[in-house]
Formats: sequence, structure tokens, C-alpha cells
Amino acid sequence: MKNDLISTLDMAIADVNSEYLGVKRVLLMENAGRGLSDLIWEVFTSSSSTSIIIFAGKGGNGGDGMVAARHLADKADIFFYLLGSSTSIKKKSTKQNWKILENMSQSLKIYQLDNFGEVNNLKKIDKAVIVDAIFGTGIKGEIGGLYEECIGFINSSQQKGAKVVSVDTPSGIDPNTGESANIFVNPDYTAIFHKQKQGLSEQNAGRIRIIPIGIPPEAEKIVGPGDLLGITKSKKWSKKGDHGKILVIGGNEKYSGAPALAAMAALQTGSDLATIFAPKSVAQAVRCYSPEFIVQEYSSPHLTIENIPYEEILQNDVIVFGPGLGRHSETQAAVLKIQEFSKQHNKQSMIDAHTLHLINPSLLY
Repeated sequence: MKNDLISTLDMAIADVNSEYLGVKRVLLMENAGRGLSDLIWEVFTSSSSTSIIIFAGKGGNGGDGMVAARHLADKADIFFYLLGSSTSIKKKSTKQNWKILENMSQSLKIYQLDNFGEVNNLKKIDKAVIVDAIFGTGIKGEIGGLYEECIGFINSSQQKGAKVVSVDTPSGIDPNTGESANIFVNPDYTAIFHKQKQGLSEQNAGRIRIIPIGIPPEAEKIVGPGDLLGITKSKKWSKKGDHGKILVIGGNEKYSGAPALAAMAALQTGSDLATIFAPKSVAQAVRCYSPEFIVQEYSSPHLTIENIPYEEILQNDVIVFGPGLGRHSETQAAVLKIQEFSKQHNKQSMIDAHTLHLINPSLLY
């Protein structure tokens, strides 16, 4: 996708797919933390600040803050506060970076907070750059306890003159909708990783800096293990069609199994309405795979421009084309027309099997 905005789900999918493509999550965190440290240093050197204070949660945002602390350790006085106990860190890459910080007690000050009393004794808070690495994209419900105290401290320090930098998402803000919790950070700057989160703007995130972290473009283009995160359970009172209508354009005079398997996969992973558009010569064989299929047939032995189901493309949510289509020159002309039509009408498409040899790559995204 070449959209400048991204949802938290699509970001999570890209993260998992990146690892599938060989880019480990610990490397993505390293790149994020390094980019974050550059922004923090820019804010630090452009102000009259004398120290950098990092408040970190135990998830991925906290891990990004840990990497930034390491990169800044020889440049400024760093005070790093982990909210809670390190024994409850679950994310592997965050745990790995915490262990590194534990070995850096000579170059920065590290604390694990069970209560907020010690933080209140910090001096010259008005001369600090405060980094909000508390919550990431998964916050739900009201914020209380230690986290509420910390966000309150950050906000009051900002009013006294401190500069605040949030990590990827200001804590307490929903990055999908922009809605705020009962208490939230209103930063001067937000370092947003990879792409702009769709619910963030200068109104709730301050000055925004987009930081590339090395996610391959293919992580958002291929179907990989990350896409399984998008599978949702059907609601109790849902009806057929509420969870996605899929059109599979496939099959030719030789192949009937491929389009049927694609439709079966769609039904198994959450879609509840699958239509298969196939030649008459294999349509009956396709029907035999499942009584749930809606099979529409055409007379020619393989797909041609004359057979393109324009109306069905418009009526369905996702178009899968390719399984068993073959490589006829007439079919290629039809595939290119389908590509153009789907793109023109903003239809999500999945391209598979024979179609990979027939498509125009410039029309993919």
C-alpha cells in the first residue's frame, strides 16, 4: 500500500511480515530507537535543556525508549524510568534491550518504579527533555495508578517548561481514532515509526516526525503470516455477507481445483460469502467442492475480455484473481482490464497463481 496513513492492525501485520521476510523485530526496534534518539537530541540541542528523562512502559514503546537511551548515553545526562518491574517484560526485543541497559549503569541512571515518590524529587525538571515511551497502540480503557501519575507528571512538567517527545503515539491517545483516554500526554513532538497513524495529527501529537525503520515494502504487499492477525470471529448475530464478500476469478478448461481451494480458504478465514467466476466446462466440478459456493459460469473455455464480470467486481469487497486461469494471451488481456477496473474503483485485490505471470506490476499499488 502506498497510503500515507496506516492503522495499528496494518502496522502489526507489516511488523510480522517483515520478520517473515528476514527483518527481525529486534532490528526494527533498533532502527526505531536510533531514529527516536536523533529527534530527542535535536530537541535537546535546540533548547536550554540539561537532562533527558525517559519514562518507559514494558512493551514495544518502552523498548524503543531503551534503544534511544543507549544511543544518547554518552551525550547527555540520562534518567531512565521503567514503570513497573522488569520481570514482567514479555516482548522479547524489549527484554533484550533492557538487559543491555542493565549493563550500562555507569553511563546512565536506571530505575524501576513501583511508586512515583522518587520521581517527584527530580530537580530542574523545567530544563529537561521528557520522553513519553509509556503506551503504544494497544491501550484500552481508563488509565490509573502509576501510569496516571506519570502522565500527570509529564504534563505538569511541560507546563513548567520541559519539552516532551512521545514515542510513536502519545500515551493515552488512540492512534486509530484520535480519541483520548481519561488522561493523556499532549507532546511537543511525536516520533512516528514507518507511517503516519491514521488517528494522529498536530492537534493531538504535536510536531510529527515520520521515522523509517526498515520495513520492506513487500511486507505490505505480499500475503504473509502477519495477515492472519486480520482474521476476526463472526459476531453472534451477523448474517451472510457481513464479514466480507469474496469474488474468485479463476479456472480454465484444465483447472477446477485452484479457484475452489481459494474460495474455501476465504470461507475458513472469516469471509462468509464466496462467489467463483469460472468457465462452464469446469463450473460443475467447482460446485462439488462445497455447497456454500456461489458459482457463476461463462461459455468460453478460458477468461477473455468479453467475459469480464464487471458488475460482480463492484458488488464484492475483495477480488481474488488468478487461481487456475492459465496463461492464454486472451486471458492476459482480460487480467490487465480487471487490474485497471479494480484500481479505478478502489477494489482490494489479491493476485495469485497464473496471474502473477500476466499482471502489469505498475498497476499493483
